[in-house]
Amino acid sequence: DGMFAVAPPIISRIFHELNLVAKHYHEAQTVEMWPFPFPYVQANVLLLQIYIILTPLILSTWDAEPWLCASAAFMSTVCMSSLEMIAAEIANPFGDDPNDLPSFEMQRSMNAN
Repeated sequence: DGMFAVAPPIISRIFHELNLVAKHYHEAQTVEMWPFPFPYVQANVLLLQIYIILTPLILSTWDAEPWLCASAAFMSTVCMSSLEMIAAEIANPFGDDPNDLPSFEMQRSMNAN
Protein backbone atom coordinates (compact mmCIF):
# COMPACT_ATOMS: atom_id res chain seq x y z
CA ASP A 1 0.00 0.00 0.00
CA GLY A 2 3.00 2.33 -0.53
CA MET A 3 4.08 2.51 3.12
CA PHE A 4 7.48 1.62 4.50
CA ALA A 5 7.55 -1.33 6.84
CA VAL A 6 9.62 0.25 9.62
CA ALA A 7 9.09 -0.35 13.30
CA PRO A 8 7.65 2.61 15.24
CA PRO A 9 10.65 2.91 17.63
CA ILE A 10 12.99 3.34 14.67
CA ILE A 11 10.81 6.05 13.11
CA SER A 12 10.60 7.76 16.50
CA ARG A 13 14.40 7.70 16.80
CA ILE A 14 14.79 9.14 13.28
CA PHE A 15 12.51 12.06 14.12
CA HIS A 16 14.34 12.58 17.40
CA GLU A 17 17.70 12.79 15.59
CA LEU A 18 16.25 15.17 13.00
CA ASN A 19 14.98 17.36 15.82
CA LEU A 20 18.46 17.42 17.42
CA VAL A 21 20.07 18.35 14.10
CA ALA A 22 17.60 21.20 13.61
CA LYS A 23 18.21 22.40 17.18
CA HIS A 24 22.01 22.42 16.75
CA TYR A 25 21.68 24.14 13.38
CA HIS A 26 19.61 26.94 14.91
CA GLU A 27 22.07 27.32 17.80
CA ALA A 28 24.96 27.67 15.33
CA GLN A 29 22.91 30.10 13.27
CA THR A 30 22.28 32.20 16.38
CA VAL A 31 26.04 32.48 17.01
CA GLU A 32 26.51 33.70 13.44
CA MET A 33 23.55 36.10 13.40
CA TRP A 34 24.14 37.90 16.72
CA PRO A 35 27.66 39.32 16.78
CA PHE A 36 29.39 40.32 19.97
CA PRO A 37 28.61 43.94 20.88
CA PHE A 38 31.15 46.27 19.30
CA PRO A 39 31.40 48.68 22.29
CA TYR A 40 32.18 45.76 24.59
CA VAL A 41 34.96 44.58 22.29
CA GLN A 42 36.41 48.09 22.08
CA ALA A 43 36.29 48.49 25.86
CA ASN A 44 38.12 45.17 26.27
CA VAL A 45 40.83 46.22 23.83
CA LEU A 46 41.27 49.59 25.57
CA LEU A 47 41.44 48.01 29.03
CA LEU A 48 43.93 45.44 27.77
CA GLN A 49 46.17 48.17 26.40
CA ILE A 50 46.00 50.04 29.71
CA TYR A 51 46.83 46.79 31.51
CA ILE A 52 49.81 46.16 29.23
CA ILE A 53 51.14 49.66 29.91
CA LEU A 54 50.52 49.77 33.66
CA THR A 55 51.55 46.26 34.67
CA PRO A 56 55.30 46.70 34.09
CA LEU A 57 55.20 50.08 35.83
CA ILE A 58 53.44 48.72 38.89
CA LEU A 59 55.53 45.56 39.09
CA SER A 60 58.71 47.62 38.89
CA THR A 61 57.88 48.94 42.37
CA TRP A 62 58.34 45.46 43.85
CA ASP A 63 61.30 44.98 46.16
CA ALA A 64 62.44 41.96 44.19
CA GLU A 65 64.99 41.12 41.57
CA PRO A 66 64.52 43.05 38.30
CA TRP A 67 64.41 39.85 36.24
CA LEU A 68 61.59 38.54 38.45
CA CYS A 69 59.56 41.73 37.94
CA ALA A 70 60.16 41.65 34.19
CA SER A 71 59.24 37.99 33.83
CA ALA A 72 56.09 38.41 35.95
CA ALA A 73 55.02 41.42 33.88
CA PHE A 74 55.75 39.60 30.63
CA MET A 75 53.87 36.43 31.61
CA SER A 76 50.91 38.40 32.93
CA THR A 77 50.52 40.52 29.81
CA VAL A 78 51.01 37.54 27.48
CA CYS A 79 48.29 35.61 29.33
CA MET A 80 45.84 38.51 29.15
CA SER A 81 46.59 39.08 25.45
CA SER A 82 46.11 35.37 24.78
CA LEU A 83 42.71 35.44 26.46
CA GLU A 84 41.70 38.37 24.25
CA MET A 85 42.78 36.50 21.11
CA ILE A 86 40.90 33.38 22.18
CA ALA A 87 37.78 35.44 22.85
CA ALA A 88 38.04 37.03 19.40
CA GLU A 89 38.22 33.58 17.80
CA ILE A 90 35.31 32.24 19.85
CA ALA A 91 33.20 35.26 18.89
CA ASN A 92 33.44 34.25 15.22
CA PRO A 93 33.90 30.47 14.91
CA PHE A 94 32.90 30.31 11.23
CA GLY A 95 35.07 31.42 8.35
CA ASP A 96 38.27 30.56 6.51
CA ASP A 97 40.84 30.90 9.28
CA PRO A 98 42.90 27.81 10.18
CA ASN A 99 41.29 27.68 13.66
CA ASP A 100 37.68 27.97 12.48
CA LEU A 101 35.19 25.15 12.64
CA PRO A 102 35.37 22.86 9.60
CA SER A 103 31.71 23.40 8.76
CA PHE A 104 31.89 22.03 5.19
CA GLU A 105 33.63 18.83 6.32
CA MET A 106 31.15 18.46 9.18
CA GLN A 107 28.26 18.83 6.72
CA ARG A 108 29.77 16.24 4.34
CA SER A 109 30.26 13.84 7.24
CA MET A 110 26.68 14.34 8.38
CA ASN A 111 25.37 13.76 4.86
CA ALA A 112 27.47 10.58 4.48
CA ASN A 113 26.04 9.02 7.64
